[in-house]
Amino acid sequence: MMTYLEWNEHIAKLFFKKENAGKNILFYLTKQDLIKYSKPFFSGLHDDEIWNDFIYAIIFDDRPTNSLTKQYSPLTKPLSLWRAWNSVDTPPFIAYLILYIIPLTETYEEHFNATNYYGKINVFFKKYGILNGLTEHSIGTVNFQTISHLWNALEEWSIITKNCDLGIFELKKFGNENWVHVGKPLSQCVFPPRAIKRLPELFLHAGIIPDSTYQPTEFKKYLLQYGSSILLLPNSVIDIIRKYETHDLGQSIIETTIKAYKNWTGESHSVDETDETARTKRNEISSRIFLQLQLFSNEGRIEFSYRMKSANEFAEDLSFNGIEIREEKLGYSKTLNLPFKESFQLKDDFNKWVAKFPDKDVRLFISAGSLQFSTDYWIETDTLTKANWMYLLCKNSLREKILSWGKNQCTKFEDETDLENMPDGISLFRFLNPREGIDEIPVLTIIKEKFVQLTSALEFDFRTFTNDFLPEVEILNSDGAEKIYLQYKNNEEKYFLKKKNSNSNRWLLPEELSLFSDFNIRTDEEKFAGNETTYKVVSANGAALLLDGTKLPKRNSFGRTTDQNLSQYSYGSNTVGINLMKQIPYQQLFKGIRDDSNKGITPPIYTHSEEIFFFHSSL
Repeated sequence: MMTYLEWNEHIAKLFFKKENAGKNILFYLTKQDLIKYSKPFFSGLHDDEIWNDFIYAIIFDDRPTNSLTKQYSPLTKPLSLWRAWNSVDTPPFIAYLILYIIPLTETYEEHFNATNYYGKINVFFKKYGILNGLTEHSIGTVNFQTISHLWNALEEWSIITKNCDLGIFELKKFGNENWVHVGKPLSQCVFPPRAIKRLPELFLHAGIIPDSTYQPTEFKKYLLQYGSSILLLPNSVIDIIRKYETHDLGQSIIETTIKAYKNWTGESHSVDETDETARTKRNEISSRIFLQLQLFSNEGRIEFSYRMKSANEFAEDLSFNGIEIREEKLGYSKTLNLPFKESFQLKDDFNKWVAKFPDKDVRLFISAGSLQFSTDYWIETDTLTKANWMYLLCKNSLREKILSWGKNQCTKFEDETDLENMPDGISLFRFLNPREGIDEIPVLTIIKEKFVQLTSALEFDFRTFTNDFLPEVEILNSDGAEKIYLQYKNNEEKYFLKKKNSNSNRWLLPEELSLFSDFNIRTDEEKFAGNETTYKVVSANGAALLLDGTKLPKRNSFGRTTDQNLSQYSYGSNTVGINLMKQIPYQQLFKGIRDDSNKGITPPIYTHSEEIFFFHSSL
């Protein structure tokens, strides 16, 4: 049997854990989910007995009961726990918050609205004895709002206090006063994990491409089209999505979908739940192809090429129409030299991989140097930036509108359409520092909200980097005029950062940066997203461990691991068949035209006949 605080810690660990660092958390749990999750701690007990232990802890904690024992109130008890909380340790009221979620998961087919929420809560609480005349007769708008702020306390704890290291619990901000309080638990239930897990399958069926930009109205269209068949959403939720523009819960669903899309790698699996055990079947991997420009100003010409991008590991034998696809860096492939087309699709049936180059009226380009590629190239992006030079490629149907915008809204604007090799019906412009965008062209919309992030570094852990290559500070949607400084945690001193170059949205960290110290990146003039994010830079010196032969697996003559006492055996990992060229993590400027040769290498002498294992290391 568990006490209330043990149940609270037990439930908290389901949601807030290191594996969820940086991930969005949906605070959702059904009665059956809780029982299943708790079974390892209640060996031999039936489901009802596990559930009853949870309810007993909610009502009485670990107190013995008699006719005079007063049970805890589901309103005043979580408040008293919150008041005694030190704001650092695990919030002691998590189990009570999940208690206000579980009743909503019992009747998912019913309509979600502000008026019937309390009805579901009261029926459930009275059924299990949580409510009676000795505590409260019922839960309603007036008394429920007394614990509404506990949801905000949990949000602040996960994001600010714990720096998202255990996960991100973020509340939907409701504008309608009817949803301000009940919307907090309702928004966690209207779009359950079962549906969210199926979103990649919906993205694939809808033809959505990863690493692209879609408008909320487009996601609404896809949810209405596939929500019932793929996500198994009931009509009540479909109706909420249909009213997205005016319904707070509908907006919450769209926001959740957008977050899931941004984390989508392009991989999709379908779930077959016809049997007792759900089976997962891999579908295809979808990826986007980006256009790339190379300008030869002295010769007055332009060349087009492409790069594929994917967050998934590239298949070793990935190829499209005989063209080998190899990753270069940051998820981008090596340059693909293909003729210019307004749209096309490449497919590898064997690896179930599809790469798409979508048709677009307007394309933006940033210097490939910002992605650590050669500065000779400009690579496609979906984000309009103020601080850096950009190129714009558009269809001639929009030429006059773009010309007018560029001349009136950009500090510098140049027409370079007359370059040799420009496709017919296409215009090319170069511009700097746009003051306003064009609202009817989404890619030319200036995003007002600024966001700070660390980039171009080796990430050791979540928001922790090594000092081998100091990260750079990038301000997304920057105007280039911000004064950025570094501030160590619990220290008021400000260390102002230098810009990487004058026309840039990047700043450099100081070389004398204190290692293993938490710090924030801030500005006094304005507050932007990521201001309170805590980062850390650590040293990698001496971090490599010496190879300990006693910890290597013991193998028999067939190469299988074994614990038997054998006369012939070996220790190590079998690396037979490794291509020597694939052991080189960097690319040479010059490479011989001959294949690898082992001439002159002295054959090793083995003490055991089956020790045909090769050890290699990569620097």
